[in-house]
Amino acid sequence: SIAATVASRSFWMIGSGVPLVVGPYTLAPATVRPTLAGTITLASGNVVAGLDVTPLAAGISGTAVASGSITEVGIAGGNGGLTLTNVTGAFTLTNVSSAPNSVGVTISGGTANITANNLTVTTAGFTGIVGNSTGTLAFNGGSVSATNGTAVNLTNHTLGGTGLTSVNATNGVDGISLTNTTG
Repeated sequence: SIAATVASRSFWMIGSGVPLVVGPYTLAPATVRPTLAGTITLASGNVVAGLDVTPLAAGISGTAVASGSITEVGIAGGNGGLTLTNVTGAFTLTNVSSAPNSVGVTISGGTANITANNLTVTTAGFTGIVGNSTGTLAFNGGSVSATNGTAVNLTNHTLGGTGLTSVNATNGVDGISLTNTTG
């Protein structure tokens, strides 16, 4: 495993879990994802793809950053999966899985437009996805499973997309809680 890093602006962190494509040419196919130990701290415009993260704290964290893309990434363990705080711009999450020892995805503050394509969140004793933001959150497929916790808890969001394919909350007070949320 490789230690995780703090990314600089417009930094691309690409693992071998996605094909290496330059223009119209595929130079190498996708292979096994490398594993990073620690937290990836986002900066504006980052692209993170084709890897797994096994953090002690949050897996991927971004505070006051604008835009980014996370594709083909798995987060397992740690105290938080993906945490976006006071973010703006457009964020795209594609084929991201989050199974931490805490909240799976946290969106706190900001006005970002977040599109989640096939997002998979699994938690035990914590909320799967929690958000309090005025941005747009579009789910296109994906699933959330929370044992002993709420699956989805959103406040002040505008929802879009085709929706989640599956939401499951076992032994939680609420399966889905939406407050001042439209869409």
